[in-house]
Amino acid sequence: MSIEMVLGSLFNDLITGDAANNVLIGLAGDDALDGGLGFDTASYQNAASAVTVSLAAGTASGGAGNDTLVRIEQLIGSAYADTLTGDSADNTFMGGADNDMLDGGGGARRGQLRVGVRRGGG
Repeated sequence: MSIEMVLGSLFNDLITGDAANNVLIGLAGDDALDGGLGFDTASYQNAASAVTVSLAAGTASGGAGNDTLVRIEQLIGSAYADTLTGDSADNTFMGGADNDMLDGGGGARRGQLRVGVRRGGG
């Protein structure tokens, strides 16, 4: 059995992906999200308020608790004014409906942005 999307709980979760492309959604609580191999996504679409996520630091904070991130290449923001920062790898960002700050870090990046600011790093 292969499960590509995992939804956490309202508590502290440890979610680990596999070799496929996974979507990891921790929800509330202080979660540890490890994408494993593949091109993996951390989604904050369900966050209760804005999130600040740094793939370079491996951290996320704000409306979905304080998460640690490992081997994540793609970020999906919340419906609020998020700050999403990449790392030296190739990253993809999908901002939400509010004014988001997207910073690509040092790698190649792709972003989808409705309203807000996008800044490439590197």
